[in-house]
Amino acid sequence: MGRDLRRKTVKVIKRYSEALKRQVVLEYERGESTARELVEQYGIGCARTILHWCRSSGARPGEGGRQGEVGRISEA
Repeated sequence: MGRDLRRKTVKVIKRYSEALKRQVVLEYERGESTARELVEQYGIGCARTILHWCRSSGARPGEGGRQGEVGRISEA
């Protein structure tokens, strides 16, 4: 009678190939797509994953200004 009916949540860990990571970072670095666009295109968990890959590889967003994740206003 004292059964615990709560469901356990299972965390799914996705693994991505190095080739896919390089391709996504390259597209992001060139400014071809935003991280959010790449998430949808490649079925990646979230934009933070892509940004982490970029930081790990030392990549920077391209001159195209397609970063689209964080906008900062500089005071002149």
